[in-house]
Amino acid sequence: MQCYHIFAITSFLFLSGYNCDETRVETVGRLKEDLFTFYDRNTVPEKPVTLATGFSMQFMDLQKNSGLLDFIVWGKLAWNDKRLTWDPQNYAGIKLLRLPASLLWSPDLELYNSVNYKPGYFSDQMYQKRHMAILYSDGKVVYIPPLHGQTKCNLTDAEASVEWGEYDCQIVVGTWTKSGKIVNLTKYNDNSHITTEDLESNSPLFF
Repeated sequence: MQCYHIFAITSFLFLSGYNCDETRVETVGRLKEDLFTFYDRNTVPEKPVTLATGFSMQFMDLQKNSGLLDFIVWGKLAWNDKRLTWDPQNYAGIKLLRLPASLLWSPDLELYNSVNYKPGYFSDQMYQKRHMAILYSDGKVVYIPPLHGQTKCNLTDAEASVEWGEYDCQIVVGTWTKSGKIVNLTKYNDNSHITTEDLESNSPLFF
C-alpha cells in the first residue's frame, strides 16, 4: 500500500510520500542512500561554516614538577551542513540520524599548544573520529567526542613553590588548515569558558 501527502499549489498538483509497507530499517537505508550517494565529506559544506565550539572538563591532573597538565574533556561541536537535509514526512517522520562521525565533514580542530601528538591524544582522536554524531533533518550536526590532551602550564609567580603556587594553564584550540573565512568559530551555548559541571569528583585538580 502506498501512502501519499497531497499538496495543491494554484493549478499544479504534487505528490510526495513513502511506502507504508517499508520497515524502519528500509526507510533509514533509503534516507542514507539519498543523503550520501553524492556526498563528499572532504568538502567544506559552505563558506564560512559557523562552528559552535565548547569543552566540558572531565578530569585534570597537574604534574607540578614539570607543569604538565593532563586532561580529558568532552568536546562540544555543532555546525550545519545544508547538503544533509531532508523532509521527515518523506521518511516516516524520521527527524534525526545517529551516524559515525567519520561519514561526515568535520572540522580539523587541533590543540595548538599540545605537547603530545601520540595515538590516543587530542590530534589523533579528532583525526580518527571514532565516535557517533547526531544529524538532524535541518542539516545540523552535533558531535561530542571525548578528548585527551596535554599542555604545559606556567607558575604565575616565579618565586612561588611548585607545590603551592598558582599555575596559568591554557588550552588553545583552532582549525589547523582553515582560516576564519572558511570556518568561523563561535561559543557553544554562548559559554566563554570550559564548563566543569561534569568534572569527576576524584579529579586531583580543580579550578
